[in-house]
Amino acid sequence: MNDQLHISEAGLAIEKKYEKGPPAISPRGFATRMYFCDAGKPTIGWGHVIKSKTDRLMTCTINEAEADQLLRQDNLDSENAIKRLVKVELKQCEFDALCSLVLNIGATNFANSTLLRKLNASDRRGAADEFPRWNKYRDPKCGCLRVAKGLELRREDERALFKGVKNV
Repeated sequence: MNDQLHISEAGLAIEKKYEKGPPAISPRGFATRMYFCDAGKPTIGWGHVIKSKTDRLMTCTINEAEADQLLRQDNLDSENAIKRLVKVELKQCEFDALCSLVLNIGATNFANSTLLRKLNASDRRGAADEFPRWNKYRDPKCGCLRVAKGLELRREDERALFKGVKNV
């Protein structure tokens, strides 16, 4: 049903807007080398989480083409999860917003979300209203959930895109 959809420039713009690294290592937006995100995960490029401590990305420097390639790979995983889990036909703007969300929260969290349940019940307004709830990250220092202003802003942008009222 949604098999022909792929993230568009509107979805990529949100991801790139919010998946920036620290300014010292991100002169062009993307992180040229590994840093630890707020959740304590080793990250590089446009928010690419490095999954293995032995991965070369832990110690190398990357360029924009490599950062973009990592983002494309990460988006394939998000796209496939959405295509597998969403049972209603999506508009491009809805798909883009979901790609950005799933890239950030992960497919497992999305699969278990009220947002997905509402969307699959054709309650698009209710699904859109679920975006702001995903504004927290788990702080590695205390193990507790913390609200992040950046996540609040990202969810506002994703929600607006989902509703078709905003392109970033």
